[in-house]
Amino acid sequence: MHTSRDWLTKLQLVAAGCGLTTVPAVIAAAVPAGVRLLTVRGGPQELRRIVVAHLPQRLPEAVRQVVDALRAVATGGLDVSRSVR
Repeated sequence: MHTSRDWLTKLQLVAAGCGLTTVPAVIAAAVPAGVRLLTVRGGPQELRRIVVAHLPQRLPEAVRQVVDALRAVATGGLDVSRSVR
């Protein structure tokens, strides 16, 4: 069994005949030749863990705001379905 957290690596494993994977729709343009995409309907939404790596000093304000926004989205506290103008 092969595992990877990287979408492009997953696609290359599929292209090499090592299995199958799910991918988000936005990655469709990167699908290698010979790999076929099928739409799956009615399944659960795939979740992905995001980790922020930084040096030990205090985070700059702009970085802290991005981290806070990511946490809010992850916990359902921020609605990203609406576009911001």
